[in-house]
Amino acid sequence: MRFSPVLRAAGVASVIALQAVVAAPSWAGTTVPTSSSLSISGAQISAEDPTELDVDLTVTCPLGEQHSVFVTARQDGSSLVPVWGWATADVTCTGAPQTVAVELTAEPTGLGAVWQPGPVDVFAVLACSPAAEAQAQITLA
Repeated sequence: MRFSPVLRAAGVASVIALQAVVAAPSWAGTTVPTSSSLSISGAQISAEDPTELDVDLTVTCPLGEQHSVFVTARQDGSSLVPVWGWATADVTCTGAPQTVAVELTAEPTGLGAVWQPGPVDVFAVLACSPAAEAQAQITLA
């Protein structure tokens, strides 16, 4: 018995559809990853060393992922040269908001730079896809 091209195509389509139905449970229960977020919770001059700035971040990213966070800060103080610093930290995501503390060293170190009370601009990036960014101006006490 010969099948017409139309019946043959219908048979192939039904086999493909059946395979999709059988395979559906493997992907149907998969959750869509949540997006990542980042905010700057605060910053303070280290009590032990005024060349260190402690920056607190709040990070949310999908459970089990690992990312790096990059933080920079700049302060235009009373000196002729602005004080700046940067640091990175690794984050293992919990799926819930978590606090990440990052310590930045004042630069330029050769000129004896220290963080001073007053405003400081902080910028942070969570290296994920898509990247999460945050910026804030914080007044140091």
